[in-house]
Amino acid sequence: MKIHKTIGVCVAILVSSFVFLWAQEDRVGFPRDYEKSFKLYHVFNREERPQLREIWINPVGAQAESGKVFPYGTIIVMVTYDAKAQDGKPLQDDRGLYIKGKTNRVDVMRKEKGYGEAYGASRSGEWEFNAYSPDGKLRPGDAARCAKCHIDASTTDFVFTAKELKK
Repeated sequence: MKIHKTIGVCVAILVSSFVFLWAQEDRVGFPRDYEKSFKLYHVFNREERPQLREIWINPVGAQAESGKVFPYGTIIVMVTYDAKAQDGKPLQDDRGLYIKGKTNRVDVMRKEKGYGEAYGASRSGEWEFNAYSPDGKLRPGDAARCAKCHIDASTTDFVFTAKELKK
């Protein structure tokens, strides 16, 4: 009986270790050259923070047809900036967009065949997600939260800004 408990504990530790390592694997990748090789297609304010967000897409994804799913190999980058402020109020440009302050984070989503399984019930199609610091270092723990949120965009292949891409 004691040997069975010991084996059970060892198996549990191995499985837990494997799941932890798999969850930490970066299958998305930080695209260091996105500002040179990707297309900026949407910029908007996030007023409740206040932040400015830019959405970039790689050439593969930019070829997606309106109303269709994004092709495998699509990479979408969302860069979040803190808004510059004066007297506690965010500064805006002539279009009403917040003026960029410090880069807060860089979120990346990537679509590949078979991606997304690790999210279980929170799976958002064949997309995987990761969050990075501005210097490209992985911010562990954010990916599952991103996947769960993107379920709400299931009618547009799990991409909230799909309609803006075609404008």
